[in-house]
Amino acid sequence: MEPISTPLVEVLPTVDAKEQIADTSLLKERPDIISGWRKTWVHMGIRWTILKVLLRCYNNPMDWFRGLRYFIRLRRSILGNYRVRKMVRVGDQFYMGLHIPGWDDATYRRYIAKALLDFKPHSQPAARIELAFLAMTKKCPLQCEHCSAGDTLNMKDEVGAAQYEYILDQLVSQGVFQVNFTGGEPLLKFDLLEHLISHVPSGIKTWVNTSGYRLTPEKATRLKSAGLTGVAISLDHYLEEDHNRFRRHEEAYTWALNAVRNARKAGLVVAVSICLSESISNDTDLLAYMDLARGLGAHFVQFLEPKSVGHYKHREVGLSSEAKKRLEAFFLQMNFTKAYRDYPLISYHGFYERRVGCFGAGKKGIYIDADGQLNACPFCHTGYGNLLEGNWDEKLDLMARAGCSAAFY
Repeated sequence: MEPISTPLVEVLPTVDAKEQIADTSLLKERPDIISGWRKTWVHMGIRWTILKVLLRCYNNPMDWFRGLRYFIRLRRSILGNYRVRKMVRVGDQFYMGLHIPGWDDATYRRYIAKALLDFKPHSQPAARIELAFLAMTKKCPLQCEHCSAGDTLNMKDEVGAAQYEYILDQLVSQGVFQVNFTGGEPLLKFDLLEHLISHVPSGIKTWVNTSGYRLTPEKATRLKSAGLTGVAISLDHYLEEDHNRFRRHEEAYTWALNAVRNARKAGLVVAVSICLSESISNDTDLLAYMDLARGLGAHFVQFLEPKSVGHYKHREVGLSSEAKKRLEAFFLQMNFTKAYRDYPLISYHGFYERRVGCFGAGKKGIYIDADGQLNACPFCHTGYGNLLEGNWDEKLDLMARAGCSAAFY
């Protein structure tokens, strides 16, 4: 894969994000993006950590070198000749990806040990499940156009705190690295959310996937104190009118922008998440969106492609091949060229999965809906049994054999 020959900085018009919102005080933040020699220094530390994990996992020195080469080949299988150009720093942690634990702590080292199982078996503790999305409510004040939980939205919640605790305890026993609390809108059940975050052991990263619904400074601080790592806040357009239309609520844009600001001030990792459409998948609109994300101080931008599920069920909503090509070129320029080294890192799941396959169905992650049903991913609702009834290994094996029917590739 060769780098794109024409830098976007020469062809994209400048769009000032300050023109898009009334309260320009929201745009005074900047994410702490490290590049250049700072990035090189941290990257050397990451390689040293990987080597130490290899030393613990294998006795044969040849495996140490082959293991390092395995990670290089893995990166190239996804990114070709592109190398990591920037990272995110939040507190004392350094992040290369939205679903990769921050370097360096025990969670990151467990993550490396798990990844090495695809290289060669070893006896060190490693997770069966890396990432779990756990829906903790069906309730939501919005009626978002694309909602993947649209089939059950605002139905009665049947599962209580004790049952969610049981699910979390089982996820811990499966070695999970990260739990993303979702819904519905998890902030509607704030006290329960705070309780469940505090129930998770400190070595496991916790995130909240949210519209930003009334995430005040006090609430953001309380969630951080409970142990929350980060928030993924839905922001589907840089224009207020377009975002509110998509979310079908006149306050959705204000909630999202205030949530980003308050989460940043609380010391959380912040991602803004956009459900892409054909109309916004062009350089001009995407750069305007990235300008807004940078001005808000978001650390990550998450690109999600629409899937035929929930409110989009039985609808042809997939992006055209031309749109995907534009998005992939934009992603590569933003993440891997010097001109954009101070912009948030883009996490683009469709790009990754078209190259290495689906990450769901237990390969890396699972989705557990608000009734406790096991699913391959948030976009695949076929169901492999209710985890509240036990028999986790049997259900996980069944799901792994079937795979994810909503894969991007």
